[in-house]
Amino acid sequence: MGRFAHRLVIILAIITISGIVAVQLFFLNHSLSLNEKKFHQTVSIALQHVVENLTSLNHSIYGESAEPVTGNIVQMLSNDYYVVNVNDIIDPEMLEHFLIKEFERMHINIDFEYAIYDCDSEKMVYGNYISADEGKLELDKDDEFPKYDQFTYYFGVYFPARTTYFNSELRSWYLFTGFILIVIIFFGYTLYIVFKQRRLTEVQKTFINNITHEFKTPLSSIAISSEVLQDQSIMIDQERHAQYVKIINKQTKKLQQQIERVLQLTTQENGNIKLKKESITLTEFVKHIVDEILIGNPSVKINIHTQGVELPILADPIHLNNIIVNLLDNAIKYCQQLPIIDIDIHFKQKHIQLCIKDNGIGIDTKHINKVFDKFYRVPTGDIHNVKGFGLGLEYVKRYIKLHGWKIRLKSELQKGSIFTIQIPS
Repeated sequence: MGRFAHRLVIILAIITISGIVAVQLFFLNHSLSLNEKKFHQTVSIALQHVVENLTSLNHSIYGESAEPVTGNIVQMLSNDYYVVNVNDIIDPEMLEHFLIKEFERMHINIDFEYAIYDCDSEKMVYGNYISADEGKLELDKDDEFPKYDQFTYYFGVYFPARTTYFNSELRSWYLFTGFILIVIIFFGYTLYIVFKQRRLTEVQKTFINNITHEFKTPLSSIAISSEVLQDQSIMIDQERHAQYVKIINKQTKKLQQQIERVLQLTTQENGNIKLKKESITLTEFVKHIVDEILIGNPSVKINIHTQGVELPILADPIHLNNIIVNLLDNAIKYCQQLPIIDIDIHFKQKHIQLCIKDNGIGIDTKHINKVFDKFYRVPTGDIHNVKGFGLGLEYVKRYIKLHGWKIRLKSELQKGSIFTIQIPS
């Protein structure tokens, strides 16, 4: 499957998942709205019947004691609090009786509290807490009901368990939504694993191709030189004989270095890493490495700026050597002109900083965070002028971290890179 096909699959998957989530949320919200509307209508009808019952009772006892109630007698001040205009005498016991009776008749199976407005004290007088389930513990009572200035003779009804009631009503929807979310998470995780595995496969394929090339080249040189040395006539020409022996030695050493890198990778994977730290004068150490590199690369220019930093550091000399050599080797390899490298060693904020700046091809911003990953190599299209395993910078970061140091990379295409190693002093 090509890159375009993978992108298309990802886009379609995102659209599908987004559509499923949107539809589910729409229906959940729609169901919640319908339940709230139904609850409000049912409660309003029940409370209207309570007022009718109270009015009828008062009429049978007192006759025409007040003006008949007209208009909207039930007001919802909040989604769990209602005030009801009676405009007549309110008997607390009869009010409680009618509320229980009407709520049962309308199948409103939910806890509620009520209070009656007292004109003399101008306060809401708490009535009682009525539990829909006799064996159920009562919630905290609210004995301070808000007043409503538009009515004179009225009572208030508060539903403290309204949220719990709606959650129970929508339990099946919540379960179904949770199931869909689990499926979506599993689907997303599966896609992540698939694409991660694909990337690893590509990386491993590139690694195998590179390692095959790196092993094949010195082996071919050794094989050719060995065939030449089998010719008896070559023994007469001592200069040519020595030249081919030198080639074999050089290529054997190169092959050993490549094998050592692979063995180091295995050791790192097994976690068998032990640092043997020694006191090292960083400036002298770096100068010695630079001198060795310049012997094999006389055209390279390396400038060292020490700013008088001579304090020793604790480091494993072998791994510190490999770290610096890897960074300098990359600076030389990834340069399309005469390599000019500036090494700056200085103090900054109680740390010794080792900066290696080059004039190479640089790294695009989108690749900077990946160059330290194992086997990762910055894509160069179909051009592969520089061979490698993609292990150098991964090795650098791993052993810098093991030393307790830090490394930063700043780079820009066609303007070079700056690697900064921060060492506590």
